[in-house]
Amino acid sequence: MAEQAQLVVRPQGSRSTSTPAGTTSAQRRWEQLSARERLRRVIRREWRRLGVRAAISATIIVGGSAFLMYLLEHDRNELYTTPWDGLWWALVTMTTTGYGDIVPKSFEGRLLGGFTVVAGMGLFSVLTALIASVFVTESLKEARGLETVKARGHVIIAGWNWAAEQVVESVADLYGPDKVRVVLVNQLPEESVNEILFKYRDLDIRFVRGDFTQETVLERANIAGASAAIVLADTTSSTSARADERTVLACLAMKHLNPEVRVTGELLDAQNASHLKQASADEIVVAGEFNSFLLATSAATPGVPQAVRALMAPDSPTLLRKMPLPSRFVNHTFDELAAWLRQDQGLLAIGVVTETRGLTLADVLSADYTSVDDFIQRKFSEAGLEIGALAQTAVQVNPPSSYVLRAEDSVLVLGFRD
Repeated sequence: MAEQAQLVVRPQGSRSTSTPAGTTSAQRRWEQLSARERLRRVIRREWRRLGVRAAISATIIVGGSAFLMYLLEHDRNELYTTPWDGLWWALVTMTTTGYGDIVPKSFEGRLLGGFTVVAGMGLFSVLTALIASVFVTESLKEARGLETVKARGHVIIAGWNWAAEQVVESVADLYGPDKVRVVLVNQLPEESVNEILFKYRDLDIRFVRGDFTQETVLERANIAGASAAIVLADTTSSTSARADERTVLACLAMKHLNPEVRVTGELLDAQNASHLKQASADEIVVAGEFNSFLLATSAATPGVPQAVRALMAPDSPTLLRKMPLPSRFVNHTFDELAAWLRQDQGLLAIGVVTETRGLTLADVLSADYTSVDDFIQRKFSEAGLEIGALAQTAVQVNPPSSYVLRAEDSVLVLGFRD
């Protein structure tokens, strides 16, 4: 009898145990370690290799020199009254500090002092080189994008294309250059990354090298602690069709690792939008989506493209932004709010953004929390599953004058940059 095919469903929250091609299990485990743990292991390994020898050598030299110097000098040198004087002299001499408060006077003592100075210089050179090599190694890893990001509330920009630098500038401009940390995740050559980091050295930018569709790479970028993620249509190493496929895969991986992160995906082909929606992307942007509108309006109604460009340009003095609804205007009309914003703050209100949260497990369970509810919650927890629809965002541009504002509303305004 032919064997029946089985469909294996991996619950949300579980981790795949497969190893990516070209990556050994040891490398995968190493990448999953935190930067602090990796540094600790490197120091421990190097200490085992050289540090133990150096420690034994230092103990022998310090202890031996201190004891011998005390034996040679305590009968003829009033500075050596106790063995502790010999120990103090040995430590000061080995580190080449040379305070001069305790010095040998006999020929034998000075000969021993010379030996201790030479041995101390060599020993501390080894220790200094050992410590420096550890920190240099970690610095090189960070420069090459191999370190794990520890920041929280950062914005991840995955992939790279011709418009990526404008995205970086816009993110810094909208969030504020001193309030946002950007983490770039891509596979650009090291010299290209160094140029980008130097160009935007006024921003707090971290770099993680790797395939942004892989969970291990996203974990190094700390997707779990990110506030938002932007997945660009990566054209550096793939065709347009392949770029859209990688965008979908990246959104799936990000939402799997952090369902709460807000993910925006860029597509080159609008026909792939349905796939990106299924990947739970919060926002979808199609490259060149508004080109036809700008071209048509430039011929039919000159001035409109310039107005759109003025709103979208990073260096424009006018900024379109969303602001929270002042609590005093809840249950008031949009016209009342618009008049107050224009008169009091010089802002032009042009629309309303309404965000509604998704359904959670707490909404499904009854209010009195019976044993059945406890059973349901336990089973969902054991399976690693969650009930939760994506938050819905609705935008109304130029709403009716009689529109009544609600607590979940925000306001779209035009104003000057700070």
